[in-house]
Amino acid sequence: MKKLQILLFLIIPMVLMNCDKKPEGADAKTGDSVEKKEVKGNSMPLNLEKSSLRWTGRKVTMNHTGTVKIKEGNVVLDGDKITGGKVVIDMSTIVDEDLTNPEYKNKLETHLKSEDFFDIEKFPTSTFEIVTVTDPTADGSVNITGNLEIRGISKSITVPAKIEIDENKKPTAASTKFNIDRTDWGIVYKGMADDLIANEVNFDLKLSL
Repeated sequence: MKKLQILLFLIIPMVLMNCDKKPEGADAKTGDSVEKKEVKGNSMPLNLEKSSLRWTGRKVTMNHTGTVKIKEGNVVLDGDKITGGKVVIDMSTIVDEDLTNPEYKNKLETHLKSEDFFDIEKFPTSTFEIVTVTDPTADGSVNITGNLEIRGISKSITVPAKIEIDENKKPTAASTKFNIDRTDWGIVYKGMADDLIANEVNFDLKLSL
């Protein structure tokens, strides 16, 4: 009995630490969706081979990481500034990359596509539409505000991002790493009682032209 108490004394703090640890990235400032105004500039298609979206979710026992494919998208450029854009994400392509057991991997991916999570039968795509972008600092840092739609629910988010430019100072890529609270988009599945799932989900988005 005493050995069990000592074991629990050692394990419980480790579990609590894992629950409190958020994925790497800034917390998105979330609010009601905002009206998109007409913007100036030329629409440029995304280079889908170089653009990517990675995700990280966590629960008490472990983290899961993976990717979702970008179906299509564009960025609106007005001179050397990004003024708008839209990304369409194919939720049927969500995959896990950390599990090596094919059975466990398939089970997780199937669950992520189910009604408990992204419900891809009803909501096959998610979208992120850029509404405003602040002027870049000397190192290319900006704040991007846009409407993120998941499971048919649209919320505005503001996230920090980095803009890459070419020798002519034209934007060639943008990247951002941020956390959202999945419950804001109606994803409220908690997981098993002894292996609870955190509300925070991390996205690592890279857009290339």
